Amino acid sequence: MSSPLFPSSTIQRHELPQRGDPSSYRRAALRPDPVQAQILADSQEHWNAWVESHREAKVDLRGVCLNGRDLSRVNLSRADLRGADIRGANLSDASLAGALLADADLAGANLDGADLRGAFMPGVMLDGSSLRQARLRGACLSAASLRNVRLAGADLTHAECCWADFSGALMCEARLWRADVRAARFEKADLTGSDLRSACFLAASLAHSILTGADLTDANLCFANLQNAVMQNTVMDGANRYRADFGDAFFVFAGGWAA
Repeated sequence: MSSPLFPSSTIQRHELPQRGDPSSYRRAALRPDPVQAQILADSQEHWNAWVESHREAKVDLRGVCLNGRDLSRVNLSRADLRGADIRGANLSDASLAGALLADADLAGANLDGADLRGAFMPGVMLDGSSLRQARLRGACLSAASLRNVRLAGADLTHAECCWADFSGALMCEARLWRADVRAARFEKADLTGSDLRSACFLAASLAHSILTGADLTDANLCFANLQNAVMQNTVMDGANRYRADFGDAFFVFAGGWAA
């Protein structure tokens, strides 16, 4: 699945970072544009004004250090932030639509309400971050680490999250309609009331997850691990359950279920 803002024709396969591969982006080797980095360091108001007056400029902030910065409502749409250190930063309501965030570190960051539609962020570190009500429609999060993130009400429609790790995530009322979460990990994640219709959970692990009131209509659960999952009033009409493992799962009035 290609990002709608960065089609596959503009991002070649060889550019994808491979976690643990020596050819991965090295933060120490990445250098942001010094002028742009200084403008952003001044204030987000100064930065947003600069972006508005330089709409055609390529924003190069590769490897920039924004650790702990207050960047709420900042405009970083389409910015190149590969390998950036953004740990603990406040990016609430920020615009990061179409941004390149591959291998960036956003652990513990506040991204509540942020616009990340079409963002390209494979291998990104988001452990412990907050993305409540964030917009991630069409984003690429393949092999991303999102352990213990807060994604309540977030929109991941059509997002590509293959091999991503959502272990322990709080995802109540999240929207993953038609999301690609093949081989992703959702162990102990809370997906209460989430919209998971037509999502692809092929070989994904949802062991010990909470799926109370979730809608899995037409979802692909082939080879998925749902051992010890809580599935009270979970809707599974039309879901493909071929070789899915429901060992010790807890069902109460689960729609679409046939024992």
